[in-house]
Amino acid sequence: MPDSIDKVLERGVRLRIEGKYEEALQLIDDFEEKMNLTPTEKLRLKLFEGSTRLYLEEFEKALIICEQVFQESQKIGRPLISIESIYIKFIALLPLRRFQEFSKDLETCEILLQSAAQEPSSKFEVGEARVSFIKGIFYWWEQKFDLAIEHQKKSLLTFEKDPIFVENVPVSLCVIGLSHLVKGELDEALKYLLRSIDLSKGQDLLSQWIIALGFNGIGHIYYQQGKLDLAIEYIEKVLPFFESKNIPFFILEVGARYDALIKIALDKNSLEQAQKYLRRYREYLEKNKIKEDYPGYLLSKALILLRSTRTRERAEAERFLIQEIERRDEIISRSTLGAPGMSPISAIIELCDYYLEELRSTNDLGILDDIIPLIDRLLKETKRTKSISLHSYTLLLQGKISLLQMNLGDARRYLTQAQEIAESHGFKLLARAISSEHDKLLEQLNEWKSLKNTEAPISERMNLALLDNTVDRMQGRLAVNPPELSDESPLLLLIISEGGVLTFSYPFVNEWNRDNELFGSFISAFSSISDEYFSEGLDRVKFGQHMALLRSNKPFLICYLFKGQTYKAIQKIDKFIALIQGDASIQKTLDKYYQTGQVLELKDFPFLESLIKEIFI
Repeated sequence: MPDSIDKVLERGVRLRIEGKYEEALQLIDDFEEKMNLTPTEKLRLKLFEGSTRLYLEEFEKALIICEQVFQESQKIGRPLISIESIYIKFIALLPLRRFQEFSKDLETCEILLQSAAQEPSSKFEVGEARVSFIKGIFYWWEQKFDLAIEHQKKSLLTFEKDPIFVENVPVSLCVIGLSHLVKGELDEALKYLLRSIDLSKGQDLLSQWIIALGFNGIGHIYYQQGKLDLAIEYIEKVLPFFESKNIPFFILEVGARYDALIKIALDKNSLEQAQKYLRRYREYLEKNKIKEDYPGYLLSKALILLRSTRTRERAEAERFLIQEIERRDEIISRSTLGAPGMSPISAIIELCDYYLEELRSTNDLGILDDIIPLIDRLLKETKRTKSISLHSYTLLLQGKISLLQMNLGDARRYLTQAQEIAESHGFKLLARAISSEHDKLLEQLNEWKSLKNTEAPISERMNLALLDNTVDRMQGRLAVNPPELSDESPLLLLIISEGGVLTFSYPFVNEWNRDNELFGSFISAFSSISDEYFSEGLDRVKFGQHMALLRSNKPFLICYLFKGQTYKAIQKIDKFIALIQGDASIQKTLDKYYQTGQVLELKDFPFLESLIKEIFI
């Protein structure tokens, strides 16, 4: 009895895993010749051929096959076949760097899934898994990491129980791990990346590429954890893959790996090892007939020269960094696709670090005139590249530069913005770290005022601002390591109407015996002054041992007074505001007391007390 098409396809997958691509193609050719196949079965074999062309790096052929299958499957009403053709097309477009062509296909996939609702549940599940898989990679590429994690986990529910998707499982795990890595969640990242590498059997370019990035990710995790030898070991494993492929943008990947290895070697105080990597990098460029001014090599040379104590060599490093930025800008400006991977971010950060070192050693505030334009460039680049973590870090750096200039209000505003951006995009650890830095700044206000009054040198201000830690994190040298979370001790919750009129107060402790109306008027006046002097109001203020969080919920100002850390307190006050905004009865009651100027008593609205206790206590 001849094999079924499912059995043949399973045999084809096994041959691909063994690297026998031509045999896999011959297998399906022979099967098609011998069997009287239906139109759907012929399309399934054609799709297998298309996916096998990916292993042979014949991406254009794969795209032609996918387009043919898509058109034919549409004619005979096979939406799941259409989805599979889009799935293979997506993988073929990645190495061709034609990613921007794909966004419209995601909408097509959703429409196709709807029309496939009547298909057998097992087949429909596979279609859903394929769509989730490509969405997961798409969102990862778009730097929407929570969505990337969500969709890859969804695809794994199907892929892990179907042997035909054995090659996809490590890719999904790797994308999840890399997403956690960018978010600073190193333990979760390491768990998924190690599992991904352990299961990896795929020989296609996508599998090899993603897994290579997984090895690189593990190396960077160890780098941030200070395990420098392990970091070098894992990043070294990546180079043979990228160096062996004749794909133009992989040259940039090679440069990024050498850049990382040189940094780590220098952090080990091994100048000789760093120079060895630079020589290997130059030999790679020469082999591929690439000039030394190619973006990446100038950066690597600069990293080594920056470790020199000689003024002439450090000046040469500065020149190389400026050339590196200009060269990348030139390529980006000429490209209609935005030249993916060509961002000058690394060179800008290194140049910024160079000027900060110069600032520390000379105490010359004029050097800030070189640093501030670089921060502006970073902000533009983070928006262009959609890098949320770097956007938050750049605002944090901007806040610390404001501290050096003794602009404490501006510094706090930048920290508030940095935390809000990190929090709103799911970078919880980063948001916690920034919140902790903001709290520390409020605790150190007297020290900052003392430095201002004594006109202390810049180097002292830089030490207090922990500027080096911020730059180290931006360079990938230091993990995000916020303090452990602890519950705050709540003291008072106020709802204040416009004009400083008290609408509601809730003391959490019996010993709170201040005049709440007077305190509410003071808080309202403080908030108004903040809004007048700063484009965005400050979110917290410290009164002795007490911290107050301020939130606008027009026409009210919400104030939460407590002792302790701010981060969890922010979650609580934001949840409280969201709940009162979503409850029509609470809104109606507050509006009534706002109109009359009366103070709302708990006896008039006891439900409010249970809500407050549920959230804050």
